[in-house]
Amino acid sequence: MGMIIRVILIASVGLLAGCVMAPVHYYEPVDPGYKTIGGPCGAGPEDRVVLEYGEITLQVFIERETDRPALLIGIDIPDGHFVTLLTDQVLINGESRDLGPARAWNAAQAALVTVGPELVGSGEKKFRWIVSDTSVLPRHFTIETPLPPALDVYRIQLPAILLDGEPTGLPELTFRKASGLFSTPINC
Repeated sequence: MGMIIRVILIASVGLLAGCVMAPVHYYEPVDPGYKTIGGPCGAGPEDRVVLEYGEITLQVFIERETDRPALLIGIDIPDGHFVTLLTDQVLINGESRDLGPARAWNAAQAALVTVGPELVGSGEKKFRWIVSDTSVLPRHFTIETPLPPALDVYRIQLPAILLDGEPTGLPELTFRKASGLFSTPINC
């Protein structure tokens, strides 16, 4: 009886905090040598690799909890900076695949629109948990590339880019299938 009460108390505290423990299937970075972070609100497994080049930030991860995995690259570019994609290909397990278009939110159209290959920044490089005016945030671009399904390991050679006109080679990253029990936000 005491064990049941403890489980109920722990679950109640988690719900009050807006989180529950849940099994998560994901792809974890293997020895990335770079900073890693969790998903929404920083919760869950640290499955996102963060690459910082001055004020420009890239997040690279494989979409979790899906039978159709996709490589997702998020690029945050503040005002006064730009990124140029030098190719529309990415190497996945040694095989060349289409990178997918870069997209950004267009408030006037209330939709994600295709942009590129030059991605021009706006906003400031400041992180805030609560933002009432999103125009102050760095402009966010997203690139999504479908991956071959049902693989346990993905070796991804990111494409070369220009950062503010300077050639920059991005690293090769390896992700492997994993699972675990994590605190997952329900209100974030």
